[in-house]
Amino acid sequence: MAFWKKLAYKGTYHFLHPLLRFYRVVFSPAKDSARVLLTYKNEIMLIRNIGSNRWSLPGGALHKDETPETCALRELKEELNIADASIQYKLGTYDGVHHGEQVLVHIYVAEATSFRHKKQWEIDRAGWFTLNQLPSKLSPATARRIGDYKNNLRNTTGFW
Repeated sequence: MAFWKKLAYKGTYHFLHPLLRFYRVVFSPAKDSARVLLTYKNEIMLIRNIGSNRWSLPGGALHKDETPETCALRELKEELNIADASIQYKLGTYDGVHHGEQVLVHIYVAEATSFRHKKQWEIDRAGWFTLNQLPSKLSPATARRIGDYKNNLRNTTGFW
């Protein structure tokens, strides 16, 4: 685990978050990522990262030699302490830009076994929302992917 994350897990994260975000932007190479449109009953899970005012899908960057599906499930565990979700299907693979470089963003639709979750240190807020009552400040990419989901699309491509 990275030095900054170790400190953050020890409870000193409030003042370290701007430093961690700066470190990620400056020193982290662009990587492909995986995100999850997590459902339970008729609701979906959305998160708001620290330092952001927009809601998005949980997920993150692929580790070396990690499959996108494995990354998606790992990120649910890391961000929300959800370890028992099951992937239902791949919504799509989208072209994106991260730090000025081309990346792929893989989106999976997964099902949770309950509403239980516990946001971890890197998440400001997390919550379940019905498709009829989504928060007003969705990230544009998240709004597009929820639209794909509502239209029952699978294995789509496009711009993130």
